[in-house]
Amino acid sequence: MFEFERATSMDMLTMAWQKISSKNGCPGIDGVDLSFYRSDLRNNLRTLQTALVSGNYKPFTEKRYSNKNRVICIHCVDDKIVQTVAAEIVMSAYLPSKCVHGFVKRRSVFTAKKSLDNALKEGTNEYFKADIKRFYDSIDNALLLRKLENVVTDYKFLSLAKLLLGTHFLGISTGSCFSPVCSNLYLADFDRAIAKESTFYSRYVDDMLVAPASNSVLISEKLREIGLHMNTDKSVTVNAAKGFTFLEFDINTPIDTAIQNGDFATAEELYTAQENDITAESVISPKNTHSNSEYEIPAHIQNVVKMCHIVNAIVCKAKTQNYLTYSEKFHILQIFHCLDDDGTKFIHYVLGLCEDYDYAETQRRITKYGVPNPVGCKKLCERFGGVNKCVCNFSNDKIYPTPIIHAKHIKPDCFTPSVPKDVVGHFKSKTIEHKAEDALSGLLQLNRKAYEIREQQNIFKGQIESLFERGNVKEFQTPQGLLIKTDGGLFIKVD
Repeated sequence: MFEFERATSMDMLTMAWQKISSKNGCPGIDGVDLSFYRSDLRNNLRTLQTALVSGNYKPFTEKRYSNKNRVICIHCVDDKIVQTVAAEIVMSAYLPSKCVHGFVKRRSVFTAKKSLDNALKEGTNEYFKADIKRFYDSIDNALLLRKLENVVTDYKFLSLAKLLLGTHFLGISTGSCFSPVCSNLYLADFDRAIAKESTFYSRYVDDMLVAPASNSVLISEKLREIGLHMNTDKSVTVNAAKGFTFLEFDINTPIDTAIQNGDFATAEELYTAQENDITAESVISPKNTHSNSEYEIPAHIQNVVKMCHIVNAIVCKAKTQNYLTYSEKFHILQIFHCLDDDGTKFIHYVLGLCEDYDYAETQRRITKYGVPNPVGCKKLCERFGGVNKCVCNFSNDKIYPTPIIHAKHIKPDCFTPSVPKDVVGHFKSKTIEHKAEDALSGLLQLNRKAYEIREQQNIFKGQIESLFERGNVKEFQTPQGLLIKTDGGLFIKVD
């Protein structure tokens, strides 16, 4: 009877934030990303809590994009938090059948594979492999709500669940943190009926495997009872003697071998009963092996951290706050990417100190970044403002001025810097006509940059405006100062 009170508690909202912030999800239609939300986290969560308790919370329209044969829906940060909380409440209200392996705590594709291995050892060789046609899109919301009422009795929570489901007019959202739990609940009676009549049954989301194979008729009938249909193009009888795949596992490949071959990047973690994440946008990443105490920073990299004030400030912030802005993360990448494996490990180490660290995304950016030189001292000082003046004195003026020079003092062969290019002005041409053409070209380029900057300003202003509107407040406390909205515009009051 107190599900709504649990759902709106700060403990639950904070837990939900920690779950969604560990992934690099895209911003929703309001443009607010995780970094912006984190900059005033407590105030944002309090505002969301107030909106929920007062009944003023309304989900944003989801942002959609096509991905192969399906439409993925991207939700705003506030909505992801509420969806995650609602999912936790429903998961705690009932336990899916032991045959269900998708989006259930301490179950995964690897527990599904293990149950199949046991069935094969017991001599079950023929199965029917089934798939549900357009599963999420075909779910009857009215029937789903009735099933929710059977496991949750708090009418306030049910009203909230109806609100979350109401953002999708047909079926349920493929991007909602709430949808996977709802899909399991929707199939709960179906799972029990199929398991009761089968010698083997396993389901992961809409992928099913059942024995005997003749139960394909039963599956088709039970699906029709709840408004679903079998995907005949993907449903087929399979035999162990001929071999088949289930959940991308070859049945003749033991789990341990699959792990060693890298079938799934986080096999060890998932198989050892780690909780499955319930967001459709999640990116599963290998465990960070560089952010623990066993990692020893090489001496030449230690010298960069020691001698460069800006690098030292970024590393200290990561250690003390477990958070870096996108710009600060990118500076670490720009500085250390040229130091080969040592630089790559250090980038992972620093970013691994942050609570939103993602190994795969970090590695992708390192691989993609193809600039031959690290960022220079002058550019760093420009980006970090006048308070962070460079105090480095490099003896050779012809050396490319960068913090990595400090690494060369310890390890001379760590990288080869280039010689700075001569400054080329706009007026190297000799004739008046060519000088005018050069000047006009430079002016047009600056105008394009000014336009891009204005567009970015409008986007960020829109994000801030949406926060004020949703929170129905006039001011926000941020690390940069007190953000105030008046009829005259937005202002920062700096202490």
